[in-house]
Amino acid sequence: MASNTPLSVKLNNLTSWISNWSIYQSGKMKQDIFPSVIVEAFQIGYYMYYRKYIDGKKGGTGGVSMILITYVLLNYYATYKELKCEQRQKYQ
Repeated sequence: MASNTPLSVKLNNLTSWISNWSIYQSGKMKQDIFPSVIVEAFQIGYYMYYRKYIDGKKGGTGGVSMILITYVLLNYYATYKELKCEQRQKYQ
């Protein structure tokens, strides 16, 4: 299972694939996950996103709006408990 590429992994096998990702592949040790490797992976993802959605030939507001919508949704999810308690109560 560890030899699968990231795009060929099914959702139900994703957690086991991630846990086996850095351990062994074809009997030899793969690169261990260090903090620098994680930072490098985020940098690569950021630059790929930037090149595709923001710095493209037809650059527009789509890439920036995706980031803003994601931020708003994650912020709403994080504060949902407090917002739920502050809902207007129906007075009788």
